[in-house]
Amino acid sequence: MQKIIGIVLTFILWSSTYIWAQGIAKVGTAGYQFLKIGVGARGVALGNAVDPMINDASAMFWNPATLNFVENASLFLNHSEYLADMRFEGFAFAKKINRVGVVGVNLVYLDSGPIEETTEFQQNGTGNTFSAVSYSIGISFARMLTEQFGVGGTVKYVSEDLTSGLGEDNRTGAWAVDIGTVYFPGFTLFPSLRMTMAIRNFGPEVRLKGTYYDFNGIKGVFEDYPSEYKYFPLPLTFRFGIGYDPIDRENQKLTIAVYGEHPNDNLERVNMGAEYIFNNIIALRGGYILNHDTRTFSAGVGFNIGLFGNSRLKIDYAYAHYGVLEDVQVFSFVFDW
Repeated sequence: MQKIIGIVLTFILWSSTYIWAQGIAKVGTAGYQFLKIGVGARGVALGNAVDPMINDASAMFWNPATLNFVENASLFLNHSEYLADMRFEGFAFAKKINRVGVVGVNLVYLDSGPIEETTEFQQNGTGNTFSAVSYSIGISFARMLTEQFGVGGTVKYVSEDLTSGLGEDNRTGAWAVDIGTVYFPGFTLFPSLRMTMAIRNFGPEVRLKGTYYDFNGIKGVFEDYPSEYKYFPLPLTFRFGIGYDPIDRENQKLTIAVYGEHPNDNLERVNMGAEYIFNNIIALRGGYILNHDTRTFSAGVGFNIGLFGNSRLKIDYAYAHYGVLEDVQVFSFVFDW
């Protein structure tokens, strides 16, 4: 068992060393940007520093190792009115299997809505509309290898069609993998401390199907021969952080988390979040992201409603501030039983 843990940690550290070694912001060099959008009102409200707190099916979107916190079965639904009137949806289902682990399926979907087509000759519009559609569908598995150390992984298929509705085949698709770990050090002074690490969106370089005609700036005309689209990487991201409960009583609980995050197409960021739960019924949340291009603070609220038996319905709302851009609101529903 110690050898397995050592192999997992070695892979995570090797991968993270590669990512952090990039050193400069490479904005615009990675595709599939929808994979970087936070899924779930709880995570968004906490400034994306949600990994050590999450205990439902939405764990698959942050760190698959935290699926180990699912007690039995969990169904997750997400809706977000994203930037520029885009629609962002999420779905996940997880089930714990005794002596095996936790298995799950997940789906995210981003739709730009109708966009008017224009060309170099019809700059006021052709009368046609199209939309940019992106989605990811995956399966996840998590297991505690010891009482203190757990692992998890997600294998997913991701796809984008940037000209949906025009009859052009500009789609692209690829596989991607998320790998995560969770560790409870068991410190006497900080018994609730947990540490998580995750590599997200590890996969091959991809390119759009079809061809395009490049513009010759010297001649001021388009080239006569078509060119193929260039390859681009997935938005590979490394996350590492800790969570701790400074208050953990029967009627109230306070959790704080701090995370370091580094994408392969931008600089390092620090995510901070805090959640206060009263009587296991209402939760108040706040978060902040340092060194982000536009996003700064976020906040949210959640309600935990008991239903029949041990089942519960959780309703969460989040507000995220994006500076000069329009703010984003997220709604999520979790049904645990």
